Amino acid sequence: MERKIVVVTGATGHLGNNVIRELIDNGYIVRALIYPGCTIGKESLKDLQVEVFLGDILNIPSLEKAFEGADYVVHLAGIISIDGDKEGLVTRTNQVGTANVADTCLNKKIKRLIHMSSIHVYDFLDYRKPISEDTRFSSRELHGFYAYSKVLAEQEIRKRIEKGLDSIILNPSGIIGPNDFEPSRMGQFFLDIFYNRYPVVINGGFHYVDARDIGKTIINSFSKGRIGESYILSQSFYSIKDLYEICHEITGLSIPKFELPLFMAYLGIPFDKLKSKLLKREASVTTESLAALKTMAELNNTKAINELSFQPRKIEDTLRDIYIWFIRNNFIDLMSQTDLIKERCGQLIDREKEVYLKAG
Repeated sequence: MERKIVVVTGATGHLGNNVIRELIDNGYIVRALIYPGCTIGKESLKDLQVEVFLGDILNIPSLEKAFEGADYVVHLAGIISIDGDKEGLVTRTNQVGTANVADTCLNKKIKRLIHMSSIHVYDFLDYRKPISEDTRFSSRELHGFYAYSKVLAEQEIRKRIEKGLDSIILNPSGIIGPNDFEPSRMGQFFLDIFYNRYPVVINGGFHYVDARDIGKTIINSFSKGRIGESYILSQSFYSIKDLYEICHEITGLSIPKFELPLFMAYLGIPFDKLKSKLLKREASVTTESLAALKTMAELNNTKAINELSFQPRKIEDTLRDIYIWFIRNNFIDLMSQTDLIKERCGQLIDREKEVYLKAG
């Protein structure tokens, strides 16, 4: 059987890396579209059998070269922001870039485009009923520039569907998992709580999904799912305290004694912005990030389970694999940790070795 060719935009990111690994494991030829000058890909993709194409979703000729002769396109590229539009770059990349990808798919007669949107396109501040694919869309005023830019991106996809594009839309919740080389914002959170960098637990929570489960569902989506339909991908809702407690059971990390009401966390926004400027990194406590922690705790993933064979794994398995990966890749140094952490993490590694030996 002839191997199918899949182009992945946003290939060097956390999700892209996991998607590519799933594609390779399932026998696909993978073309990775990498932004010129991107350095993280040298590390994250170095041992993977991929065809590298330098390109930019805002540059159509570079897309045409990568898409030529391909069967499927998985569009992951975009800018995630919890701190505004960044001089218009968020909207331009997420909306115009998506329009360019969709147009190129039409022109190159791609069999199917899998567009990776976000749970943030839905109004997660609407508490009247569980979030589903029928929930009303986010607004720029209430949900911020990032959420609204993803709404605009979906509109671009649907315009091309009316012209004959075969595409479905996936709406993942908070993405977590191993193979997190940069690391991602959530990956950094798990490192921060391991190293006890937060004095309190914020009272709030969100929905999460394993990046590897998204990868498997993308592969299913090449042949499953209805054109033009959206599908929510999420395992379940967990409070920040829930995450601490699960991670404590896995690694022995400390849990702060005090839980801060969400409304009080807003008082820390100016201080975190000042800290981020001094450290030259993106702020983690913003109006948009705190608003996300007020999300509706009920979310309906039935449609993806029934139509795309979406099978989310337990979050305990995901968090265990995250910490094993961080230890294996030297993001975590166990030598300076407490005896409890050394013992728990040592058990993690020993258990991983046992599983590997049995599988081999």
